[in-house]
Parts: sequence; structure tokens; C-alpha cells
Amino acid sequence: MTKPLPKSKRERFRYILFGAVTGLQEREVVYFVMRHLTSNLDQSVKMIRFRGGYGIVRVARRTAIEARSALEATVETPQGSIALRPILTSGTLLALKKRSSHAVEALRRG
Repeated sequence: MTKPLPKSKRERFRYILFGAVTGLQEREVVYFVMRHLTSNLDQSVKMIRFRGGYGIVRVARRTAIEARSALEATVETPQGSIALRPILTSGTLLALKKRSSHAVEALRRG
């Protein structure tokens, strides 16, 4: 049996909150956003949540900058276009959730 890696040797992740403006259904948005990210980053990307036009993706720390730039795009699909924009980046999901409520409210106010 192998021992788990110590925390200092494990891969670290960043969580990115992004907004998506589109008229498509949420399931289609998730599919096309993940397809867009995996084709641009060539790394493992995981969609944590997508609801109400906002989503959270998990990316490797070494590709966080590339992921943010990939999320500043308009994805063209056969059903329509999806305008993406990154909002926040954090090292932990808990910190992102705490900070995101304030950021999303500020975006809604203008």
C-alpha cells in the first residue's frame, strides 16, 4: 500500500468564479465552457458549480493565468454565443464563496 503524498508535494489548485451571458440552457453552457477550457489549457479542469449565469472552475495553480485569459472570451456555438468573463480567483473554495457574494452583488448593482 502506498502512503499519501505530503501536503507540500501535492498539486495545488485555484478556483475561478466566472460569469456567462447567454440565452442557452445551463447544461449546454457547461458543456461548451468545459470544451473551450480543455481545448485551450490542455490540463485537467473541473467544473465545480454553474448556476444562474455564474460558475466556478478548478484549475491547476500553474495554469491559473492561462485559465483566466481563456475565460475572457466569447465562445461561439451552433446554438448561439456565450460571453465569458472571470470575476474572482482564490486558492480555496471557502474563501471564494465568502468573497463571491459581495462581488456578485456589486456586479448586479452596476
